[in-house]
Amino acid sequence: MSDFDGLDDLDRELLNAVQWDFPLVPVPFAALAQRLGISEPEVRERIQRVKDAGVLRQLSAIFDTRALG
Repeated sequence: MSDFDGLDDLDRELLNAVQWDFPLVPVPFAALAQRLGISEPEVRERIQRVKDAGVLRQLSAIFDTRALG
C-alpha cells in the first residue's frame, strides 16, 4: 500500500460516479472532472491513488450477458 490515508468525500463521490454512472463519451475523465468541479488530472490522480491502495481493483465494463442474449 502507498501513502493512502483514507477516502475523502470527493473520493467517495468519484468512486460512486465511476461505479454507477461512468460517462460513455470520448473523454470520460474530463466529463467526470467537470461534474465534480475538479481538473481531469486530479480525477486521474485520485483514481490511481485508490487503485494503488486496493480500494479500486479495476476499471472495466461489466455486461449483462442475459440481456445481450
